[in-house]
Amino acid sequence: MTAIKRENRPPKDMPWIWLTREMLESPAWRAMDMLAARRVVERIILEHMAHAGTENGNLIVTYADFSGYGIRDKTITTAIAVAEALGWIEITVHGKASFEDQRYASRYALTWLPQPARGKHATNRWREIKTAEAAKAVLTVAMDRREAKRNAKAARGIKGQSRGPKLKAAA
Repeated sequence: MTAIKRENRPPKDMPWIWLTREMLESPAWRAMDMLAARRVVERIILEHMAHAGTENGNLIVTYADFSGYGIRDKTITTAIAVAEALGWIEITVHGKASFEDQRYASRYALTWLPQPARGKHATNRWREIKTAEAAKAVLTVAMDRREAKRNAKAARGIKGQSRGPKLKAAA
């Protein structure tokens, strides 16, 4: 085998993941023009690689992880909603923001990969979106749901949770 052919292979000494041409040219990928949504997918990919590709469906990524990857705190939830609506990720366990001893992070799956530990094949939900118009409609529905959820919380008097420890006031 020639040296050039060897170079055109997945690296043996580091994690890697396939992104096919079909995926990158799909209306679902192109509709993900919110940079934060792409970063959400990228950060979950990094978590997948950190577990040697064996934990899809059980990938724990915290808001601090997303923030540390460069996603602004105020856009994390919306970016996750966009990536999920377009079919790139699945939230397998919804996390809970709470006090330290009661909070837990969401768990994620990348939809183009199988979830062996859960006995699930790849769903490739992104393929369900066939046109740019369909992608726009999916995003509109997702953002409307997100807004309704936000309004319902506001009506109940629930404010966003702080991610850091509570600071005591100086005496």
